[in-house]
Amino acid sequence: MVNSESIVVRTAYRAGALDGISVSIPPTTVSGGAPLFPRVLGADRLRLKSAAAIGQFAHLVYEVLPASE
Repeated sequence: MVNSESIVVRTAYRAGALDGISVSIPPTTVSGGAPLFPRVLGADRLRLKSAAAIGQFAHLVYEVLPASE
């Protein structure tokens, strides 16, 4: 994920305007780099809704849960 995209996701999440995320992951990984999701979007805020193989990619769809205050 490009850093500017991470900023957009973080801003939308904080504004309560993010209700889902769809991710396609290739069969190769790169060591190092930026995290996939911004730090404000921890595992406790994501619920896996579906996972499917599309060719050699894993396609994951997450529901973004509201922050508990």
